[in-house]
This record gives sequence, C-alpha cells and structure tokens, in this order.
Amino acid sequence: ENFKQAGELWRSFDKRSQDALVEAMGGDLAQVKDLAIQNNFTAFAYKADPDYGTRVAARAGIDLEAVKKAAATYKD
Repeated sequence: ENFKQAGELWRSFDKRSQDALVEAMGGDLAQVKDLAIQNNFTAFAYKADPDYGTRVAARAGIDLEAVKKAAATYKD
C-alpha cells in the first residue's frame, strides 16, 4: 500500500485545492530537465490516483503513456 495514503489525501481535497496542487506540482515539474525524474515523479502521482497523475502529466507536458509504463513497475 505504498500509494494509498497519498491517494486518500488527494481525494480528500476539494476541486479548488486539487487544481492548485496540480498547477504547482505540474508547473515545477515542467522545469525539471531530467525526463526520468519527470516520469518517475508523475508515475508516483498516477499510482496514488490516476486522475492526479494524469492532470500533473498534462500540466507538465509529460507523455502520459510513459508515465503509465513507469507506474506499472511500482508495487501498490
């Protein structure tokens, strides 16, 4: 259950708080030069909750299929 608490926390936020978190995390992640770091961080978010990971990937301009592939390598 490596990602359970993070997912529960994400789902506890109202839409405005989720939007703010996606904007902050995705915006900062877009500045990271290392693609592996971008994919891995976003895969963690995706494992916590697919909506969270999908939205962060979209905001940061990260390939969602690469994120899903990375996420599949992590145990729940």
